[in-house]
Amino acid sequence: MKETEIAASNVAGECDCANAFTPYGAHGLNFEKAFSVVPGEINCATCPIGPLTIYGPYIKKCPEGVCARRKAVLRARPHQLIQSAGDPADWVFTVFRGWALRSMHFPDGRRQVISILLPGDTGPMEAVWADGQRFHSSVRALTHVIMCTFSPEDMRAMVFGSDAQRARAAEIALRHKTRTERRLADIGRRRAIGRIAHLVLDVDETLRERGMSRGDEFDFPLRQEDIADMLGLTKAHVNRTLVALRKQAILEIKQGRLYLLNRQLLTEIAAAN
Repeated sequence: MKETEIAASNVAGECDCANAFTPYGAHGLNFEKAFSVVPGEINCATCPIGPLTIYGPYIKKCPEGVCARRKAVLRARPHQLIQSAGDPADWVFTVFRGWALRSMHFPDGRRQVISILLPGDTGPMEAVWADGQRFHSSVRALTHVIMCTFSPEDMRAMVFGSDAQRARAAEIALRHKTRTERRLADIGRRRAIGRIAHLVLDVDETLRERGMSRGDEFDFPLRQEDIADMLGLTKAHVNRTLVALRKQAILEIKQGRLYLLNRQLLTEIAAAN
């Protein structure tokens, strides 16, 4: 669907749920064979994740339209490949629960983790912005992941269907650009302790914005090798740095949760290193 057609289908932000269904399977992936289907329905009208998504204004105005466009609610196992680089970008998903990692892989086995996908995040964005794209990177579940799946056409109809929606898409794109550039600067110029401090504070900020942290502790299922591959470090260097931060009573990671023991000092480390 062209952007002009999308705008025409949602004049003045009206709900377009009567025209909201693209036949299941139009994107070509046999979801039932690749993933397990979550029994029951996630009610879009009461979904706590919906307002956090790139289509937040649309779901607030027309939750039944989101339900009509949604293809399926699926579950991926921990470490299961969700999307593979190079495949046609013919479906998109929004994370409802769990964490996933977006990565690029090299022929010699090395990996660069590009970003973390948390509840409320939608991917791949290349399929949202334009037709005929291929996945530029791979996505793999880090934990159990529950995701709501859509065709790119239906996602674009939601994302670009009103002025409020286009503003929301621009806001998320700018936020992603800012964080990507900051991570690039971290990898290029910061010491290991500064890179890790920035990563922890970024995750904390995102979870706080989304109401997913409790005080100074939150879920943190990243393994040391994931942190290393995200920040351009070795696993041994990450281990030494985390041990030092724990001994200084700044932060501690234990049983998949991160405890911020001294937020102020961690913030100062991020700024100075």
